[in-house]
Amino acid sequence: MSKVSRRDLLKYIGLGAAAVTLGACKPAATPAPSASAEKEAEAPPAAEAAGESITLRWVTNHGVAEMPMFEKVAKNFEDRNENIKIDLLNIPGGNEYYNAINTQAVGGDTPDLFYCRSYDTQPFASKGWIVNLDPFIDAFGIDTNDFWDGMRPHLLFEDSFYALPYDFSTMGFYYNKNILAEMGIETPPDDWDLDLFEEICEKMVVWDGDRVAQWATTLESGDWYWVGHIVANGGQMWSDDWKTCTLDADPVVEIFERFIEMRKKGIFPEGGAVPQGVNAWPSGLAVMNHNGSWATAGLREQVGDAFEFDVTGMPYNPKTGMRLVSGAGGAWSVGVNTKNLDEAAKFCDHVASTESCNILIAEPVRSLPGRKSSAELWIKNATEGGMQPANVGIFARQNEEKIAAEPYPPFWKDFQVVWSNRIPAMLYGGGDAEVDVREQLALVTEETQAAIDLYWESV
Repeated sequence: MSKVSRRDLLKYIGLGAAAVTLGACKPAATPAPSASAEKEAEAPPAAEAAGESITLRWVTNHGVAEMPMFEKVAKNFEDRNENIKIDLLNIPGGNEYYNAINTQAVGGDTPDLFYCRSYDTQPFASKGWIVNLDPFIDAFGIDTNDFWDGMRPHLLFEDSFYALPYDFSTMGFYYNKNILAEMGIETPPDDWDLDLFEEICEKMVVWDGDRVAQWATTLESGDWYWVGHIVANGGQMWSDDWKTCTLDADPVVEIFERFIEMRKKGIFPEGGAVPQGVNAWPSGLAVMNHNGSWATAGLREQVGDAFEFDVTGMPYNPKTGMRLVSGAGGAWSVGVNTKNLDEAAKFCDHVASTESCNILIAEPVRSLPGRKSSAELWIKNATEGGMQPANVGIFARQNEEKIAAEPYPPFWKDFQVVWSNRIPAMLYGGGDAEVDVREQLALVTEETQAAIDLYWESV
């Protein structure tokens, strides 16, 4: 690919970048909770004072099958707050959802409460679209220590909370126990490092002449997944003040070069190697599946009784002693245009509570809950009756360790465009052409720097 100018970069970034340029501003201070809100925080949930009926608009972005659970959470709140009604709107599909939120926010009509992924917090807060929740955290006595350490920075803007957690996802390796047993290969341990990871993976690869007949694993190239790879190797995405992209630094080049060498050994597929329409892991073309905590229930359905499987965590990098782990998740934010700030913040607290996390996440075994206090029920339900994978608790255990917890910056969505245009092609390769890693990362850095500069020019 040719270099992308700052002007061309804006063209294909689209609405998200335009909104950054047009709408970025320092958020107004959030009013302190009213005296009535502080009283309600201290009173039992059922002690809702009689008053004029109000309606809160709640907008989310989830599957249609999940809506009964969201409706249950809304009803629980309505039952305890008789003068408040919840108008729930679900907008499935990423583009449709973000187009709706961007349109409403630019038009000054943000919902009272809406879904805000952890990498949305900074962009939304920097544009002044969402409310500083610090006063309500204090008034309601919300225990932020119950949020995963790796997620807590993602909910902050300028050291204040602008979102409360929903779920938190990290990656691991699901593995086919049957193939490992047939090949006489040891089960991947929870405490493996990159050296052992590569050693075990090489044993899993099966060659048919110069063609790979069985890969060791699939490997995802997603941006937030790789934050952990980079940080665990001693690198950074950008400077601490978010003004300089550092993705061309030696530790970043080194970790990508190492994984590309693994690909050349057949450890994971090169681009175009897996037949179109074929899922490499359930079909047996790969022994392991690089996937997230959210995948547990879905993989169970995919595999059925075809084979036995389990999961282990991401390997440690011997260079730093950190796992190659980073996380992202869902969260909830109060829209700045709400006319009922106290009530909207109270509803946000309710939706992000352990009780609601249990209903929305732990009971149906979605991704790991954003609250530690809900994780035990999630693990129990995920393994109830001996269901696979037995070691699913590894996702909670690795989250309790020191993992990459860099907050996603306000220019994250613009950076994602650059990443998706460059990194997968570099990582997976394919065909005869091989790219120079340092050269490609220099282009990623240059194009990301253009987005960074545009952001700082707009604030």
